[in-house]
Amino acid sequence: MIKIIVLTIILLPLVFRDKQRICALWVSFALLFILFGCQYEMTRDWPVYVERWLVATENYRTGGRDLEPFYKAVMFLCKPFTYFGYLMICAVFNLGVFKKYLDKYVPVKLAWLTLAIFLLRTNFAFTYIDTNRQTLAITLCMLGLYCIINPVGWIKSKKVLYLLSAALFLAAVSTHTSAVIALPIFFFPWICEHIKNSKYLWGFMGLYIASYFINYSAIADIVGAYMMGSDDLSTFSQYADEISERSKSVVEQGIYATLLFFLIYLFDKFKAQEKPLVLAVIVFISLQGFAMYTMLRALFFYQVYSIYVIPILASKMAEKKGAPRFLTYLFFTVFILYCIYSFNSTIAGENMENWKHFQTIFSAPRWM
Repeated sequence: MIKIIVLTIILLPLVFRDKQRICALWVSFALLFILFGCQYEMTRDWPVYVERWLVATENYRTGGRDLEPFYKAVMFLCKPFTYFGYLMICAVFNLGVFKKYLDKYVPVKLAWLTLAIFLLRTNFAFTYIDTNRQTLAITLCMLGLYCIINPVGWIKSKKVLYLLSAALFLAAVSTHTSAVIALPIFFFPWICEHIKNSKYLWGFMGLYIASYFINYSAIADIVGAYMMGSDDLSTFSQYADEISERSKSVVEQGIYATLLFFLIYLFDKFKAQEKPLVLAVIVFISLQGFAMYTMLRALFFYQVYSIYVIPILASKMAEKKGAPRFLTYLFFTVFILYCIYSFNSTIAGENMENWKHFQTIFSAPRWM
């Protein structure tokens, strides 16, 4: 069932043309809304989020840590709409921000590619559904950056825009504290505006290559010992073992290396409004080799822009004629095939077990 939904969402904007394609894209987002806002007990952390809802709305007491203030306030304000209503409201907001970026940056004929990356790479859509709190923080940061790059027409003052952007960032941090890692992104528009020579960006390629020469097992032992010796970090010590389990996929890292090369090589060809997003993806690719699986989530604040940057890159590379165009089609064919393979492998795994039998809130035994 879930495979049929995913395939439909991707193919609709691909098979239709002209005005029909725009309508098809809206249908795709309506289906995405069902996945984001109407899923019932599909995520691993479903009981955790239900408990957090009760803490925020019913003063339910647990032995866990306190909820972030903005996140708690959002749930409390959504109390009249019930928990299921809260999920729908979050889905509308998150998908609204995703679509705003899609409409602004991606040619409509390549919208299917954005949706393909978003859904077939399960560390996007399906992870975002599973991590509702962090997803809300990500979209708040995205909206803050959007305000800086694409000023709202009715707000004439730049100071007001910067204050709005800062408020959205603080709201993100008050939703999921990992959002603090996204702070540099808000300076990317200024950095890109003042980059006189993009050759310095090749330093990120050097950083990426350096990740292959690190003894991750030794780092895992050191970090694990440090965490165990700290009262505040001891509960997270199990994550230290993941450092030595970083992705070894030759194909995946080959794709990352190729993308990084072309993003840096063609950096000057991107528009001013595109460059901050491109720089965010460059930073993500160069650092993802150092991150363990769980801590890789902290880089989601940078990775999310790749669902827009990759289609933009594809359109620029496809403008070349002859051999370059052929190589572009070849690379992106390999890329899509790998995404399909990755999706099929991941969807069959234990972490995605619930998605094999998709059910919606309308099949729940009671309305929550």
